[in-house]
Amino acid sequence: LDITFYFKKNQKSHKNKEKTMLLSTLTYIAWAASAFFCIKVLLMILGLEDHGNHIGHFDAHSVDVLDSDTDSDVDNSDSDFKLFSLQSILAFLMGFGWSGKAFIEDFNLSTTKSLFLAILFGFVLALLITKLIQISLRLNSVYVPNISECKGKRGVVYTEVTKEGGQVEISCGGKVMFLNAVGAELEDVLSHGTSVEVIGVSNRTLI
Repeated sequence: LDITFYFKKNQKSHKNKEKTMLLSTLTYIAWAASAFFCIKVLLMILGLEDHGNHIGHFDAHSVDVLDSDTDSDVDNSDSDFKLFSLQSILAFLMGFGWSGKAFIEDFNLSTTKSLFLAILFGFVLALLITKLIQISLRLNSVYVPNISECKGKRGVVYTEVTKEGGQVEISCGGKVMFLNAVGAELEDVLSHGTSVEVIGVSNRTLI
């Protein structure tokens, strides 16, 4: 009986030790993932995190030249934020750590059941946060007008436009842009400040 009692006592002590170690590991994972995730989100908010192709915004004092090779109408900055991105992995570890700790400490579930539920919760949280950030990035995406929308609009010559080329300042889709342009006629030489009308678009160049 004494041997049986001693064996059970040691077995219980061993399980408690394993439980304590597991809780410590889950706590470290949860705190570390939470800290790194918050840093990543903060960098995204401040615009210091690279999501993919960035498109400069336009204002009255500093107007970026829109690359005439741009095809897309919307900056799909959320396209790089996939299920297995660093952010989603951090979200999984964050959910796994905190929920696993809660299942063991607060709900007194077995280690196996707690870990299973924690993994499940981590995946759900990763999917949820990935979707929320994708929606957020999409709402804050920059609209880039299609160059074909400039047809029929009026602009002002920025650099002298000839048959060989030049640049025109034009407002399209609420954005002020500098776009490549050529004269419609061979003898056309349009000087800076001349008011012009776009009659067509060819090879991503205004005519």
